[in-house]
Amino acid sequence: MESTSSNNNVSQALVIIILSMTVVLILLVSYAKNILLFLGIIKQHGPQDDDKTEKDSSKSEIPDNKEATKSKDTNQLNKMATSKKDRTVSKSKFTHEHLVATLKSHTGIISDMHFSPNGKYLASCADDRSIYVWIIKDFLNNSSKSIRVNVDYDHATKLCFSPDNKAFLVTLFSEETIRVYKMAKKEDGTLGKIQSAFDFPEKCPHEVLTIGIASTGLYVMTCYKNPIIKIWDIKGTLLTSIDTLQMNHTHGRVSPCGRFVACSGFTSEVKVWEVTFSKTNEFKETTKAFQLGSHTSTIYSFDFNNDSTRMATISKDGTWKLWDTNIDYKRRQDPKLLRTWNCQSSFVGSSLLCLSANGLSVAIANHGSVYIYNVYDEDCDRIEDLCIGDIVAVEFSPSNAHLAVCTEKSIFVFHNVKGLKGFIKDLKLKIQSASTTSMKERIKEQINTAMTQLASLDK
Repeated sequence: MESTSSNNNVSQALVIIILSMTVVLILLVSYAKNILLFLGIIKQHGPQDDDKTEKDSSKSEIPDNKEATKSKDTNQLNKMATSKKDRTVSKSKFTHEHLVATLKSHTGIISDMHFSPNGKYLASCADDRSIYVWIIKDFLNNSSKSIRVNVDYDHATKLCFSPDNKAFLVTLFSEETIRVYKMAKKEDGTLGKIQSAFDFPEKCPHEVLTIGIASTGLYVMTCYKNPIIKIWDIKGTLLTSIDTLQMNHTHGRVSPCGRFVACSGFTSEVKVWEVTFSKTNEFKETTKAFQLGSHTSTIYSFDFNNDSTRMATISKDGTWKLWDTNIDYKRRQDPKLLRTWNCQSSFVGSSLLCLSANGLSVAIANHGSVYIYNVYDEDCDRIEDLCIGDIVAVEFSPSNAHLAVCTEKSIFVFHNVKGLKGFIKDLKLKIQSASTTSMKERIKEQINTAMTQLASLDK
């Protein structure tokens, strides 16, 4: 009896479980159907769908609706593709009256660009594991010849040329070190093979902001985003580290004369150190030389002219300044502020600045546009909407004749017309103070040559 009762209880329990699961399943199906109806994935059929005639009529209309929908979608896709193509073409066809060349070979994002000291080459690196060395005389003649260097299993982030123009250095992202590449020449004197020579033995574990080589060839500088500057010999041995006492760095530079290294950061000063060597070219020390301190907020960028007698700075305070740094700092002479300009009202965020080798031109890059000044005029030439994001690098050629602007995808090279106008004004001032007839004649010839060149560029 007890066994039979137990079996009945089990059977009843199983029936209850099956019924409960059936109810739950029906509820889930109904709930899922309501969700699909709400999302429009399936259509709800009304009583008219039971009418065979209406169903047949509906069936006969479905192919036409599908064709119409397909045709509409195709037209929309074609329109979107055409719009995308038009946007691409409009960007690739950027034009400007002073544009010399547009260099496009990188498939990745370009991270740096520099001219060689002799003005013959322009190098760029990107995260597509490539470095391109462009031959300037070729692209000035409407030919974009270049030599590609592949970086195996890594990519370069920053680069700079050696003072003898026979090599260049790059910082590597993954390896966290500095690599030296040697540039060979062919028998006819043209640029030949470029090969990796060696890596610096010590790592650069922090993000490198800038890298530079002294024109004397005695040392290499790396400036990091954290407040450290490192000085290396040309074989990669660390000579010294400078704690700049900045919270972070915004820019760092080796002066073209090779005497100084400098940095800007969170504070409102540019700090400058002299790197000294013995007569036998042995490293001695770094000494605090001077600082530029007239700004009231963070300095975004700065630059030297060719002989380091002038510097230019741009700050978050909305101004940029030109300085006379031809001083004897050992006698505690301070740099002299020559002039202050107000930045454009359209400026957004940080800016890049470069000063021409002759100290007469300043280019400022801000949020996809470039503004070119000469030191005698208040107004500027504008090159607007080069790119959507920020400009990566901006640099004058060593001859002062051209300005290269590097975006994430392309490099644009322009005639430095504003600088040429400043050069003419500078010559006219010099002729007034010329002491000899021969000197005046020589300056007159320079003025005539520059005026002829300017007339040809302004056509």
